[in-house]
Amino acid sequence: MKILAILGSARRNGNTETLIKEALRGAGEGHEVTFRVLSEMNIFGCQGCRGCRLKDSEGCIFQDEMQDLYSDMKAADAIVFGSPIFYGEVTGQMKSFMDRWYALRDHDKKLRLTPGKKTLFIVTQGADDPHRYARTVERLEKILRSYEMVPHMLVAAGLEKKNEAANSRELLESAFDAGSELASK
Repeated sequence: MKILAILGSARRNGNTETLIKEALRGAGEGHEVTFRVLSEMNIFGCQGCRGCRLKDSEGCIFQDEMQDLYSDMKAADAIVFGSPIFYGEVTGQMKSFMDRWYALRDHDKKLRLTPGKKTLFIVTQGADDPHRYARTVERLEKILRSYEMVPHMLVAAGLEKKNEAANSRELLESAFDAGSELASK
C-alpha cells in the first residue's frame, strides 16, 4: 500500500507530526510511505485563473512543488493529513494546499483522482473541548467527501504545549488505531 502523509504544521516534531507518525506506525510495516512537510515546500496559493479547467488542460498550470503533491495524491492508496487549528481553521499552509485541489477536477468537473481513497485527517488543537471547532472538522470532512475520498477524522484536543501528544497514551493509541484502520482492506 502507498501511503502519503502531509504535515500542515510548520512546527517540526510537534504534536501534529507526532500523531501522524503514530498513525503511520499503526498502519504497520511494509507500506511505501511518502512524508511531505508543506512549510518546507514552495507552493503558491490558487490564483483562481481556471487554467486547470481548460478543455485540454491536464491540471494546474503553475509549475511549483504542488505538482509533486498532485502526483503523490494520485499514486497514494491512502492519505494522512495533519494540521493544528489556528484561530478556528487549519494552518495557512494546509489551506493553500487544499485550495489547489481545484485542479483535481477537469473541465467537465470529472475527478482526476481515483475515487475511494482512504484518508485520515488529524486535527490538533489547544482547546480542551474536542467539539470546539466541530464546524471546521465537519467542513474538512465534507471537502474530503466532495473529492470522493473516504474520510476518518481524529481530533486531538488540549494540546497547548509542544510534545503534549507524545505524553498522552490516549491520543497515541487513538492515532495508532486510526492508522491501523486506514491500512486495513
